[in-house]
Amino acid sequence: MKIEARFVLLVKVFLALSVLGLVAFFASNFEQKPSVIAFGLVAFVFTVAALIMTTLQSISIARQARITRHASELVKETSRQVELLVKEDRLMKEEIKQDLEMDRAIVAALEEHGVGDNEQERRQVAKTIVKKITKLPPS
Repeated sequence: MKIEARFVLLVKVFLALSVLGLVAFFASNFEQKPSVIAFGLVAFVFTVAALIMTTLQSISIARQARITRHASELVKETSRQVELLVKEDRLMKEEIKQDLEMDRAIVAALEEHGVGDNEQERRQVAKTIVKKITKLPPS
């Protein structure tokens, strides 16, 4: 049973007991002066109202605690996802850096030898590119 449902049940029990209390109050004070009955009735109503207000406040506190707990779980999950994004971002940054170094090595080889006009020159350019790439730090 949910906490809120327990408190609502408790309020219903308080109301039922209040009605029984009123019946008992009037039965026991039937022959009293009207001023005594009025004072007792006002005190009884204030007591019941205070009890119900306290119970309703407990319902509100329980609801707020549940909302806060849910918000905390959302913040934790969001934080975990942001950490994963940061890790992925760092990996991508490193991969892009390596790709740039490789591109620079290829550009340097092409500047050194040109594209090549025939098969032999293209093979020489390819060998130079492979040499420059293999000199790069490992991934």
